[in-house]
Amino acid sequence: MFNNNMYFNNFYPFNNYPYGQNWPYQNYNNPNIINKILSDSYNYICFDCCKRINELKYFDLKNAVFLCYNCSIQHLNMPKEISEIMIVDIRYLNENYLLPLYQGGNRNLLTFISTHFPLVEKIEKRKIYTNIFMDYYRKLLQSKVYNLPEPNLPSKFEVYDSIYMDIINSGNESSYNSFRNNKEEEKNNDETKCNNIEDIKNDQNE
Repeated sequence: MFNNNMYFNNFYPFNNYPYGQNWPYQNYNNPNIINKILSDSYNYICFDCCKRINELKYFDLKNAVFLCYNCSIQHLNMPKEISEIMIVDIRYLNENYLLPLYQGGNRNLLTFISTHFPLVEKIEKRKIYTNIFMDYYRKLLQSKVYNLPEPNLPSKFEVYDSIYMDIINSGNESSYNSFRNNKEEEKNNDETKCNNIEDIKNDQNE
């Protein structure tokens, strides 16, 4: 249904590669990119609701995550600069549009969140796409696809503060208080780690 290249060429931000140059895919050593995407078990679990997926044909190309049918429909209500839903068997995609999915995928985004912003794991997945860390992640995908310099990672507390505002605006005060307590605990842990490092340095200098 959507395997028309004219449709794909309207995709943002991956449609801005300089005209007349070779696509990055041509520089890849591994010709089996599609097999890697199809063989990753994480891609068969809907990123938003964790429902089992039988076929990889509903996905958000902008965030490079695979979704179930119901969650993909909900993404259609999001602004185009945040989410771009595709409904097509990925085996019909050309290499240019496989690259974001190869560089991203459900596993990579989950790893990114747990590594850099672990408290985000406590937030409902559908509510994270407007956060500044996801804006960074989308730019990071673009930099990997086009071999561009990576953007600057936002600070942990910038990200968490923006989540605060989302929770406050939703009117869920109990979730806000719980999230705030988790943030304060993590901040204290970070400060303890910094103090420990300083203590080690002082011991070494004595």
